Amino acid sequence: MYSHEYFYIRLLCDAHAEAVPRTQAVRKINKAMQTWSESFSDPPWLELEPVFADNSGSYRSDSHAEFMNQIVVVASKREGLDKYLLLLKELSELFSWPVILEEDEEGNENVVLYRPSNKTPANCSARSAG
Repeated sequence: MYSHEYFYIRLLCDAHAEAVPRTQAVRKINKAMQTWSESFSDPPWLELEPVFADNSGSYRSDSHAEFMNQIVVVASKREGLDKYLLLLKELSELFSWPVILEEDEEGNENVVLYRPSNKTPANCSARSAG
């Protein structure tokens, strides 16, 4: 989805991997967010939500699922994408999940903004499909 006001970004667990325990993920996200926001006198607006998405990518935003396999990010465009990249890259490395912009200004969908250096999900145990 494209917006003139917001970036819509996702960090995604590999499709053939198991989800991460939500409480473990929330602790990591909160720690990264605290460190990132302390680097600004007035931090830019950002919303992060760990969710459990089904195979179609659908999720409920009020989900209190025990596990998560995706982080949904909504950020203000007023600040520019660069303000958020440090945090997004840190989360990408923590979870070994790529950072994906849902749609760019040219209409390209699922634009990979960053791939973690460790491409094997460290926090999702690989399993066979099917």
